[in-house]
Amino acid sequence: MITQAVRPNSRLRELLRDVLRDRPSAIDPRALARRIHIERGDCAGDAATRVAERELLRVHRTEIAYLLRGAAGLRREVLDPSALSSAAWRACMFEQLDCIALDGLRASDELIRTLERCAHGAVETWPSAVELARASLALHDVEAGRVALAEALLAANWTREAASSFASALARPVHGANFARLLDGLIEAQRRLGHGVRAQRLAECAASFERGGAV
Repeated sequence: MITQAVRPNSRLRELLRDVLRDRPSAIDPRALARRIHIERGDCAGDAATRVAERELLRVHRTEIAYLLRGAAGLRREVLDPSALSSAAWRACMFEQLDCIALDGLRASDELIRTLERCAHGAVETWPSAVELARASLALHDVEAGRVALAEALLAANWTREAASSFASALARPVHGANFARLLDGLIEAQRRLGHGVRAQRLAECAASFERGGAV
């Protein structure tokens, strides 16, 4: 298994540029970050205290992003069977709401509403998988979050948006398992959009990757 980061070669980069030229109007990530965010409360301590509070905030962002990403999987019914049950996931969301208050952090109204819906409602009443994946990525932009959003978009039949998300994620260094996953998703999106030739060329890149060759 390839575990190191994979970078696309010139052939794949050109195909990704072709896909991204077709990208639809997307949600401005800066606008999304203004709606979904968590910040420190008033901080009047010394330098060491401020460092500790920044670390606390980073941990909260990372944990909430992870929970929202998992919630997106539950919403799509594709979460790993070995993962927590939906009831346990709700309990984690509820605990985060408590921690935000106890640690004196300031979360946006939209983030609080999202966490409350997940903490108190049945899975089918949660925000959509796309909304949850976007919220996760707004809090913590990581590879797993980019994969989750692209796959949620494709599952929701937002095919052009999904193609753009897959291509954007592949344009950055990606670890081997996720590289194959993203490339497969992009191929499927291109087929759905009727771009058969492009899908075939991407499939050739995927085959080269599977053989351990350059992509």
